[in-house]
Amino acid sequence: MLQYSQAGVYVTTKFAVVGFSEALRAELAPEGIGVSAFCPGGVRTNIRDYEATRPERYAAEAEVPSGPPPGFKFSDEDRARLAALTATPEEAGELVLRGVRDNALYIFTAPEFRAGVEERFDAIRRALGEDPEREQTALDLIPGLVGSPIYKEAP
Repeated sequence: MLQYSQAGVYVTTKFAVVGFSEALRAELAPEGIGVSAFCPGGVRTNIRDYEATRPERYAAEAEVPSGPPPGFKFSDEDRARLAALTATPEEAGELVLRGVRDNALYIFTAPEFRAGVEERFDAIRRALGEDPEREQTALDLIPGLVGSPIYKEAP
């Protein structure tokens, strides 16, 4: 779950889908129904061709960022190296199929996002602070609000 400028709506929808998937998984687990959150990195699709595929009636309303986000400057060689990191649609599909069959909570295509995910997790952890006694009391009283078994059982 990468965040960067010029993509607020895009990033917001990704966060919403992950939260919704986690909630559905917890709600449907008693029925034996699994839910997986697919969190793809780069997949070789036509997503960047949105201007060519956008219906004309919406073109005037669209605010299209000019160029890549700040700090993203790629040479042709860098673009080729980056393209090699992206999954083909078939590879992404295989990962999804395996993840669904394994009832994985999360399905990722891009292990290179690990550092960013860990940085985000560490920032959240620092912001929470620590109060072991309070944490235990909350777990005893409202376990479903402050924790979830979906995180403990996730493959």
